[in-house]
Amino acid sequence: MGTISKNTYRRLFLLYLIGRFKDGVWGATRLNKVVYFSTKELKYVPFEFQKSNFGQFSEQLRDENDLLLSMGHLSISRFETEEGNRGNRYYLSDPRVLGFYQVPISHILKNDLTKVDQAVDEMGYLQWPKLLQRAYEDPTLQKASEGEIILRERLPDEFKVNLSEDDCEDLELSLNPDFIQAMTLIDRGLERSRIDLDKVKKVVKLI
Repeated sequence: MGTISKNTYRRLFLLYLIGRFKDGVWGATRLNKVVYFSTKELKYVPFEFQKSNFGQFSEQLRDENDLLLSMGHLSISRFETEEGNRGNRYYLSDPRVLGFYQVPISHILKNDLTKVDQAVDEMGYLQWPKLLQRAYEDPTLQKASEGEIILRERLPDEFKVNLSEDDCEDLELSLNPDFIQAMTLIDRGLERSRIDLDKVKKVVKLI
């Protein structure tokens, strides 16, 4: 049994939810709505939402989505519907990892995981007008003023999950943007010049 941080849980949750879509999430607005309705009744709420011009909106969700894109865990492509609506489609860069993401998520959420799956199935593929209608009919949204917080994050600092400590450590590193950036810089450096192992050994001896 190992532990993961709330930041890792938040990113795992988002990756799992997006991975549940057959061909990715069509639009950031749709993503916000599905995440909101899938988490509002959960014990552990990963994102804070407020009321915006387009209904339920989360800056945390936007930031985490951008981080996952920058780390290469998510991919993005442009789309345009027959009605002329344009936006971005978000999808897992490697769908094969969905099963691994599900292990810690299902351990934390337990039976509540079905609420997430149901939200994707029920709202993930609604036509745009019906999706907005469902969003604006939310009683919490209707009672709120513009910019008011309608759902607060509820997360402990750490979660125990059914993975080994080594697996948890690997998971933490793979979803840490600072670590990914550092590894990317090292990789680029290795591409530009070869490392002289003899010099490295000399330095190690000096240390």
